[in-house]
Amino acid sequence: MKKTKILVVEDERIVAEDIKRSLEALGYKVCSIVSTGEEAVKQAGRYKPDLVLMDIVLKGKMNGIKAANQITSLYHIPVVYLTAYADENTLQRAKITQPYGYIIKPFTDRELYSNIEIALYKSRMERKIEHLNAVLRALCNVSQLTTTEKDRDRLLKGACENLIGTRGYHSAWIVLWDENGKPVTAAEAGLGEDFFKMIELLKDGKLPICGEKALFQSDIVVTSNPFSICTNCPLAGKYKGRSAMTVRLEHGEKIYGMLTVSIPRELARDKEEQKLFKELAGELAFALYSIEIEEERKQAEKKLRESEEKYASLINDAIDSLPSGIFILDRDFKIVWVNRTIEDFFGIDKNSLIGCDKRKAIKERIKYIFEDPEQFEQIVFRTYENNTYVEKFECHVLPSGKRKERFLLHWSIPIRTGALVGGRIEHYYDITEQKRAKEKLQQSYNKLKKTFWQIVRTLSTITKVKDPYTAGHQQRVTKLACAIATEMGLPDERIEGIYIAGLLHDIGKIAIPAEILNKPTKLTEAESNLIKTHPQVGYDILKNIEFSEPIAQIVLQHHEMMDGSGYPQGLKGKEILLEARILAVADVVEAISSHRPYRPALGLDKALEEIAQNKGTLYDPKVVDTCLKLFTEKGFRFD
Repeated sequence: MKKTKILVVEDERIVAEDIKRSLEALGYKVCSIVSTGEEAVKQAGRYKPDLVLMDIVLKGKMNGIKAANQITSLYHIPVVYLTAYADENTLQRAKITQPYGYIIKPFTDRELYSNIEIALYKSRMERKIEHLNAVLRALCNVSQLTTTEKDRDRLLKGACENLIGTRGYHSAWIVLWDENGKPVTAAEAGLGEDFFKMIELLKDGKLPICGEKALFQSDIVVTSNPFSICTNCPLAGKYKGRSAMTVRLEHGEKIYGMLTVSIPRELARDKEEQKLFKELAGELAFALYSIEIEEERKQAEKKLRESEEKYASLINDAIDSLPSGIFILDRDFKIVWVNRTIEDFFGIDKNSLIGCDKRKAIKERIKYIFEDPEQFEQIVFRTYENNTYVEKFECHVLPSGKRKERFLLHWSIPIRTGALVGGRIEHYYDITEQKRAKEKLQQSYNKLKKTFWQIVRTLSTITKVKDPYTAGHQQRVTKLACAIATEMGLPDERIEGIYIAGLLHDIGKIAIPAEILNKPTKLTEAESNLIKTHPQVGYDILKNIEFSEPIAQIVLQHHEMMDGSGYPQGLKGKEILLEARILAVADVVEAISSHRPYRPALGLDKALEEIAQNKGTLYDPKVVDTCLKLFTEKGFRFD
């Protein structure tokens, strides 16, 4: 198994060698030891380590904080500070670089190991969440595109551009082929002129290895290293250091083509990633099917209009070729013509209907094929009696014998010219596929929402690694904060925002050493100042995630006080978000009434006394009154 590479930046050689021995004993690989900030930046670019252990005070012009800032900006490598300095000024300067940990010398191997593993886990999770967010944005954009874009070429080009425009994928290309396997159209993004070579390969009837595999299987084809494996692919050079995912675009029994994207190797085998990619391909395939059906419909309607105007003798054949079921009625509601599609839809011989009074046919036979016979009769008869027309009415055909279950969209239009003037044409258009597709889209949305909540809950439990108390604390604070918000009459979306913020409000404590979080005695000033960094750290973790509510800001402000005595920004009054003010009250009530590592529980009465005495000074008066009401009148309890 490949060892984790660590770059050690320490200007005292003896200390550096001790750190190296500790790291190697813990199973890590030290790729280099450097003593200056300038050399640290250079070696980070050369070795691309998985993590940098950085001393703050270094030789040379560049200190550890500046070096960490450059390494993070240039190479996105996580940095953990390893220093003997824990004063407020140093912490504030270090915080700006968004470090993944802060180890204070002297330290034990256990502290070193836990901080490194937490930093690596946090880095992996951030990269994965960032990528999944990008893919979700791409999926939403492509889904919207498939519902609005009716031009095939613009659809394909727009889909490719959306896939790389959200930074979800490095490049994307789509090729569609005909029934003989010849390419008919293609689109790309992120490949440029190199894609022309692929087009020439396809025109010669050849497919790259990934395409050959995708053609004969419905599952996603993952090519881990196309640069070395796909020797016949003209795009292999574009995939250096990346993997490729390929899937065929199919709907029903028809294969329209294939979609290929390049993706970071560590994400290519991720099941959630592949699941989203497969859903995206399904959306595109259905859009291609819809365009095909729409083109057929327009072509058939065009044929019908031309037949009515120029070729009256061919009208029967034209109507029969339409995908819509058609009734033609005269002014007395007698059925003049029925096309073959109606036979298929209704399961009734068309010859038995021609010449009948449509009203009688509805009463005796037609209405009983529908889920709600009486509703169908009532809506259609109303238009007959008022000499109006059905605008659009959705009806459900029940299966029976050879008749299939369908959802039909029914509308009628007047005949204004010719021998049948005063009559009407009644359409029945099959929308079964659209209905089922809509249900699938809803299911996809529900799955995405479920995934979102799983990510939130996963983030909320990360702190259990170091502080089991914090996870339970977050759950109880969330329960009280949501109860306060509900009692205050906040809308559902803001209550949901408070719920998310409550679950995550102490996630920043992941950056605090476990020995400080669980210390049974009074904290030192340096330790207290370090704990006070957790709202900022939590904000830094959450700020790039696109929540519907300002979750990161609520987490940042949950220790601000009404008189400006809170932290980290010293905000006052209404400068503090209402959600943060609610969270602050819930937080202090739960903390005082519960057991803490350094003291036993003080009890609920003491907690309520604290917020009552400091109402208007530290805590929002309305929030305090609501909280007191919940406990004294509404019977609220944490358990």
